[in-house]
Amino acid sequence: MNYMDSILKSAKLQMKRNRTQQLKAWLIGGICFLVIPNILFWLLDTRMYLIRGIFVAEYFFIALLYPYISRRVFNILWLTFALFDLIFASTSLFFMDFAQMLEALSGLTHISSWQVVKLVFLASIFVFISWLLLILLKKIDGRIHFLKPKIILTYLLLVILIDYVGGANTLNVKSDQATLRINQNVISVPIFSVGLHIVWSFRKEKEWGVTPARSVAKEVFGVDNSSDTAERIQLLVLVESWGSLKNEQLQRNITRPLHEMAAKKEYILREGLTPYRFLTQIAEMREITGYLRTFPSQDTAFIRKNSLFIEKQRQGYQVVGLHGYASGFYNREKCWPALGVQQMFFAKEFSSYGLRFGGNPFFRGATDTAIANWLMNQIALQKERKMFYYWVTLNTHLPLSNRNDAGFRSYVHQWKESGIDSEVLQLSYQLTEFFTVLAEAINRSGTRMHVLLVGDHAPPFVDRAQREVYDPQFVPFMELKPK
Repeated sequence: MNYMDSILKSAKLQMKRNRTQQLKAWLIGGICFLVIPNILFWLLDTRMYLIRGIFVAEYFFIALLYPYISRRVFNILWLTFALFDLIFASTSLFFMDFAQMLEALSGLTHISSWQVVKLVFLASIFVFISWLLLILLKKIDGRIHFLKPKIILTYLLLVILIDYVGGANTLNVKSDQATLRINQNVISVPIFSVGLHIVWSFRKEKEWGVTPARSVAKEVFGVDNSSDTAERIQLLVLVESWGSLKNEQLQRNITRPLHEMAAKKEYILREGLTPYRFLTQIAEMREITGYLRTFPSQDTAFIRKNSLFIEKQRQGYQVVGLHGYASGFYNREKCWPALGVQQMFFAKEFSSYGLRFGGNPFFRGATDTAIANWLMNQIALQKERKMFYYWVTLNTHLPLSNRNDAGFRSYVHQWKESGIDSEVLQLSYQLTEFFTVLAEAINRSGTRMHVLLVGDHAPPFVDRAQREVYDPQFVPFMELKPK
């Protein structure tokens, strides 16, 4: 009897040890599996603006195949997806539609061979580091054997559960009903997102071709008033990421410099809101043609019938286009002339004139404040001619560059009790800064001109809380007309 008790006791002890070892292996394996595929992205996120969950579902799905496919195929799948993950995370902020992403990429003629070599080199380093991390992951698995479908599924279910109760965007849970307050998605599924974008792009293409939209620019400038000397100079400014804040006090503060200039120079000032959809290229067509669609470079019948620029030419105006970034982006160097722009100034031209450059690394170009001063000098030289200027601003494009100057610190201190998000405050500050410089430049020029400023879209912040401080359907406009 004592012998049997000893055997049972030994068996129970062994089972307990096995369970302890299994739990230990599960915990260590889970930590390794959750950290190793993502640690490089977490480090990159401190320097780059990545749109990505803390974890990514596709790594779990690939790991489920580990026992069933060759190691070489597994390595290729893992590393290929890691590169895709990087590309998607670093570009999805700028391109919320797959078709627009392809169109923009096709127009990046300003990228030099050296830049391509540099990008390939950096991508190679990324893949190499990812490969080393993958080797580490497989070596750990060789000791504790956690790359098994049943174990991987438990990790995936745990992460999904955390994402669910955290109220992130991956699952259909409202943030105000979340058990945990987690601002960032716990898990993302980029391949699923790309698939949805592809489907949406086809749907939107059909919609864009037939959907009329309000064009404040055509309402303001469509009628020929050029007999009035104050109408000889007309300026349409499409302001990047100028959304309509729900905080009315902050919204008024942004445009205060223009109000003060209008009162001083005796301009008639009119403000309002106009509907928007999608991003900048669509906003351009909204204001130029009154339709939501992409640039119709080959659709000459549509252009001649609907383009404000063609109408301004009929009225005897010289149409000039300005943008601080490269001309190849969205292929504006070809599409703008097709729409009726007769003279264009982009980053290359502004660089030759010695204008100051700035902005985030992805959209670095001539600063809007430098262009404002340069443009008003040009207008003063040509004030007797009938000129129509079309300007798409740049420097309030997300992601915003870090600011730590005294002016910004003072601005943040002024609004610190409001509870407004720091990135929203920075964008508001940069818009205020731009409007201040523009108002001062108009005031100095001494030239009477008819000005319309209109937002292209609300800023495409990723965080739901940041987006919710803006009107989701309307953007502001401001008309300044000489008395």
